[in-house]
Amino acid sequence: MKLTIEVIKKKIEERKIFKRNRKSIEIKILAELLYYLGLSLRKVSLFLSQFEEISHEAVRIYYHKIKEVLNEPERRIRNLIAIDETKLKVGNETILVWSAIDVKTRECLGVYVSKTRKLLRYYIICKE
Repeated sequence: MKLTIEVIKKKIEERKIFKRNRKSIEIKILAELLYYLGLSLRKVSLFLSQFEEISHEAVRIYYHKIKEVLNEPERRIRNLIAIDETKLKVGNETILVWSAIDVKTRECLGVYVSKTRKLLRYYIICKE
């Protein structure tokens, strides 16, 4: 079953995570998802303030209350991972977009953007 906003909303209502609902549950879910996907707390609050006033501290609180509803990715041993890079020209600047893919399942494991080639190599060496 795929997680959609409606499925997440139903799970939140079943578990009664929020006692008061001054903000709509959809805004809370969207804030949590944006933060979960990598935006900073301040950027999420700045974006969502266009629809409804929300602080970065509220986004942090929503994240910690809702994160148990989302499925955490499984940790497993991968036999073979392929890492590829693509150069993109953005304006006058060249950036590198890296992607890591599990060769067997073709699952995208991660995407990374950098301005130089050194950073990803350093990251891979330090993680081992």
